[in-house]
Amino acid sequence: MADVVFLFKPSTKVPFYFTDEQFKQIEEAIGGKVYRFETEDELLESGIKAEILFTWGGTGEMPVRYCKSNPNLKWFHSFSAGMDPVMKSEIAD
Repeated sequence: MADVVFLFKPSTKVPFYFTDEQFKQIEEAIGGKVYRFETEDELLESGIKAEILFTWGGTGEMPVRYCKSNPNLKWFHSFSAGMDPVMKSEIAD
């Protein structure tokens, strides 16, 4: 059982999206809750400390504040190809 955060803002520049049905399937598979946020500020304000984070890892602003403030975080999953930007950031500390 694990809680999952999707930190993801849909964009017309990138045709990438998730459906409610897909989120439901994820919840059923993990036995936990899936939370969705468009900004790191919204996520931080929620107080949610999920074990898994799905977000863009190599593009845009990475959620450094959330990662550093979440003692429960065990898995960072990037929608981007490659983890080099994440591993070279403060998140890797």
